[in-house]
Amino acid sequence: MARSKGIALAVVASLAAVAAFAQEGKKVEPAAPTSQDRPSGGLSEEEFQKLHQLKESEAPPAKGTLVDLSDGTKAYLALPEKATPKLPAVIVIHEW
Repeated sequence: MARSKGIALAVVASLAAVAAFAQEGKKVEPAAPTSQDRPSGGLSEEEFQKLHQLKESEAPPAKGTLVDLSDGTKAYLALPEKATPKLPAVIVIHEW
């Protein structure tokens, strides 16, 4: 068992040496970027931005309503269709 491991190790080392010798003097090209190298997956940054640009003609219609709050200010309330009580909420506060 130990002898077969030794032979396998010698073969692997020999192959590595032959590969290194064969590459000597050749210019190694960098690998092409993979999807893991890009923050937006398999798309380039330009392709990703193009997919996420909302055009005015394609904007979905507003589905919310303005509501009056107790302090006299107004707020925009948007609920999903067929909403039932006890929904999770997202509150966005814009600083003017």
